[in-house]
This record gives sequence, structure tokens and C-alpha cells, in this order.
Amino acid sequence: MKYTIKSNKIVIEYSPTSNVEVYFNWKNNEDNCIYYLNNVGIGTETPSNKLVINNGIVSSYTKNFKIEHPLDSNLVLYHGSVEGPRYDNIYRGKKIIKNGCGEVNIDKECNTTGGMMEGTFQRLNRDYQLYLQNNETYDKIKGKIVENKILVEANTDKDLIIDWLVIGERNDKILLDSEITNNKGSLICEHNIN
Repeated sequence: MKYTIKSNKIVIEYSPTSNVEVYFNWKNNEDNCIYYLNNVGIGTETPSNKLVINNGIVSSYTKNFKIEHPLDSNLVLYHGSVEGPRYDNIYRGKKIIKNGCGEVNIDKECNTTGGMMEGTFQRLNRDYQLYLQNNETYDKIKGKIVENKILVEANTDKDLIIDWLVIGERNDKILLDSEITNNKGSLICEHNIN
């Protein structure tokens, strides 16, 4: 193992084998970082995963998560993080509906960069909710989700610009296997202090 300090950061390079135990301890005032057998721990001397942070707050300007793609093991899926007492995914957009009806493909229209692979929304979410808003007229609109599509109807044959929002609870293997979720993968918010 070798390490170098660059711009006040410690860079660790190693090639672990089954016969080599790597242990690195760095302390600065109250902070400490432990590097142990492929895992990094902050506030713990025995990190059990790639990164374990105990008794601390992680802060940044953005928080993202990267997970294995639920439909293609050769891809990963990036999402931004939203704080809340659930592991929710949020999908939203605008759509012009013609002659009082329309369809939104949640996978393709969830962002402006091309969205996700067809079927990702359905595989990645459960217990989803749909919200629709007509900002053009006082005409009513309603909709339902069928697989990864929002089917929209209005009580008029006018063309309307609508806002749509879908919130779904994550349903991927990482959450199902987590120590802080129940057997359905739902976040258990309150835990005893260890």
C-alpha cells in the first residue's frame, strides 16, 4: 500500500489479496477516518460496507445515488436525492394533450436528457401516486398510470398544457436488503441510539 497527500487529501493506492490486511487510521482533532480491508469508515474502526459513516452528517450541494439498473446489469442508474421519511422517486414534466386526451411515457419524459430505458419506472417503483394540473383553463383533467404510461383525459376537446407529477416508493434490491428498512424495503425512520 502507498499513500500520498494531495491538496490536503489522502490518496490511498493498494492491491489487496487474501493474505494482506490493510489498515490505515487518520485523525484530525475530533474527526477520524478508518480504512480497513476495502472498506472506509468514518467514526467507526470496523466498517462493514464500502463506506460507513457513524455519528456524523454528510452534507454537500447535491446528493445522488447510483444503483444497478433494474433491467440491464451492464448499466447503472443515477438519481438525485430528495430528503424525506420515505425512499421516494419523483418524476415530473409538462405535456400538451390534444383534443382532450394524451399519454405521457414516464420513462422517456421524466427529464430533458432522454429519460430512462423503457420499463425502468415500473420495475423501480411501487405504491406510486399521480398528480395532474391543468394550468390553461378551468376544465377538469384526470389520469391513471398503466405500466409506465400516464393516460390523461379532459372534459373538453381543447388542446391543453398540463403539469404532471408522479411519486413512487423505491422498490430495488438495495433497499430490500438494507438494515434500516422493513421487509418491504420501506425506511424505518426512528432507531435507538447505539
